Amino acid sequence: MTTAIHTDVSSSPYVTGTDVTMSTSSPGVVTQGDAFRGGCLLVNSSSLTLVPDDSEDLVSRDTLTVMTNVKSMVVMPLFFFIGCPSNLLNLLVFVKHGLRQRINLCLFSLSLVDLLFLTFTFLMYVENLRPGGGGITASARPLGVITEFIMGNHLLGCFGFGWASYFVSTVIAWERCLCVMRPLKAGSLLKTRTVGTVLLVGVGVITAGRFAVTEKFRLVCVVDVVTGLATSMLGVSDYYLVNRSSVDLLDGVVYGLLLPVLTTSLVSIATALTVHRLKKTLQFRKESSSTSSLSLSSAALPAREVALTRMLIYLSLQLVVLLTPNVLLRFSLLFLPQLSSTGDWANLYFLMISVVEMCAAANSSLNIVIYVFCGSKYRRTVSEMAAGFCARRGGPARGGDVAVTKESNLNLSSSVSTANPASASASQE
Repeated sequence: MTTAIHTDVSSSPYVTGTDVTMSTSSPGVVTQGDAFRGGCLLVNSSSLTLVPDDSEDLVSRDTLTVMTNVKSMVVMPLFFFIGCPSNLLNLLVFVKHGLRQRINLCLFSLSLVDLLFLTFTFLMYVENLRPGGGGITASARPLGVITEFIMGNHLLGCFGFGWASYFVSTVIAWERCLCVMRPLKAGSLLKTRTVGTVLLVGVGVITAGRFAVTEKFRLVCVVDVVTGLATSMLGVSDYYLVNRSSVDLLDGVVYGLLLPVLTTSLVSIATALTVHRLKKTLQFRKESSSTSSLSLSSAALPAREVALTRMLIYLSLQLVVLLTPNVLLRFSLLFLPQLSSTGDWANLYFLMISVVEMCAAANSSLNIVIYVFCGSKYRRTVSEMAAGFCARRGGPARGGDVAVTKESNLNLSSSVSTANPASASASQE
């Protein structure tokens, strides 16, 4: 039996089926019979070459290092500090709107999985902000305390919330498409309970599948016999060695290809149908406004539904744009064998992975921009919540001032009516 060391210490949920491993039979690593001291694997860094030759790579290692540092230390934390409070606000707003309406339930679910994904991603990346420690090589940094805790408690599958976000967005796109295409039948076809069940099962299955994939990793204690330093690195588990074909199929085909391609295709189709139908509806309204002869189907889609549909269209377009780099990467891997973690274009591969990661974080963070600029009801609800919060804190609140003014007007009207019943009757007439 051999022990495999995962030399690409990447926290990315998008590295599918291409992780670099090295068995203990490799040069510079002693055999398992005498490779352990105190439960740690012994390696000799002086004869261990983990940094491949990148002379034929399209991206230099220095460029990759700069890009990785910018992603880990600037971009990902920034998206977390934008996305975490904004998604918390989204949850409060959609709860206030009422989760008995299916679209509010869908948007609430989207904000929830986005919040979980961003939080988990931030925990995985926050340790990159610490100074680099010693290790076997300069390119293999030791795992931090948080990463060790996540790995030790089998929580790496929480990256599945990122894929669950794509699923929820797909449900939202098709819910809106059916509402526009069949406005009179959408209510009977799409019950809130049915949509909630679909969301719960879909998110559960997708996240559980990611847990099944990430169980292929385990923590390995490694000691460099040259420096005497001990570090924790990712190793391949016995579970993966037994179920390698099934795990690779689920990881490389389902999560690596089918989910991003199907999500992009389905959301694009639903959005195109929605836009086409909405344009026809609005054109018909414009033409018939002079005669006031709106059709039943047009009347079934009120103005507030049109505004909501426009907002959800922008939401779908954002997803398609930010998911496109992932799809391009997947197809590139099929036709460019040199584009892999062990190929001649390894630096380009990891650079593309970084772009995909940042796009995923952006997709989970920037929904509030669309809600604010396109959702008048969203803005109104946030204003009311802010006014109520200020009123409870004893500060000035515009909403409270309006309420006092209305109450004063009612009292004044009541006094006038009591003093002069005739004027009250006249005003009612």
